[in-house]
Amino acid sequence: MLETWTDNLASGLLVLARVAGIFSVAPILGHARVPAQVRIILAVGLTMAVAPLTQMPAGLAVSRTDYVVLLAREAAIGLAIGYLAALLVSAAQMAGELVDHQIGFGLSSIVDPVTDNQMPVVARFLQMFATMVFLASGAHHWLIRALVDSYRAIGPGAEADLSRAAIPLSAVFVSVFLTALKIAGPILGVLLLCDICLGLVARTTPQLNLLMVGFPVKIGVGVAAVLAALPVIGVVLARLMTGIYGDAMALARAMGG
Repeated sequence: MLETWTDNLASGLLVLARVAGIFSVAPILGHARVPAQVRIILAVGLTMAVAPLTQMPAGLAVSRTDYVVLLAREAAIGLAIGYLAALLVSAAQMAGELVDHQIGFGLSSIVDPVTDNQMPVVARFLQMFATMVFLASGAHHWLIRALVDSYRAIGPGAEADLSRAAIPLSAVFVSVFLTALKIAGPILGVLLLCDICLGLVARTTPQLNLLMVGFPVKIGVGVAAVLAALPVIGVVLARLMTGIYGDAMALARAMGG
């Protein structure tokens, strides 16, 4: 009986390692401001719910060193899936940084509580908006479902080739980059028209101090364009994030061979 209990505990820790890997980097769950105690409780609770749904190994007749390797591999699988989810949210941040550079907010940064790094104003705003879209679109539910179904592709303690994660992650990065261009493109177009108009005004009115007038005008036009584009940005981000299940399963299948 003690041996059975030990095997169940060892198998449960393998499940916990993958769940903890996702919780450490995924949006919302991996937030730096979320207390570690809360993340531990959530990870253990989700492990207790997921473990009965997985095909647990019958026995783990491995050495301690091999078991540590299994735990590290499960954590790496969870990190890969969580990083994929974090990439989706970063599309809005990438677009915001492009807009910030054109507006003139590139040098005015605020602290990002998620990463504790400096981030321009519009990029931080769009990242917060993307986080709300992540929750509103139910992407966190799809992420948990992908976690559960990932055990069908890679069971706890099963063999996995982590190097194969590069291809699906690269495909997601391309999608994120294209989405960032879709978000920032129209806004950059409006700012380009604003620059053209300011250039014409400076040409026709040489005595006008364009430096003093141009910055407030570009800031006002840029912020207005961002606010006007928010409904479309939300739709674009929702389409990207609702595909998180397919992307995560493609990643799991690639690593599972």
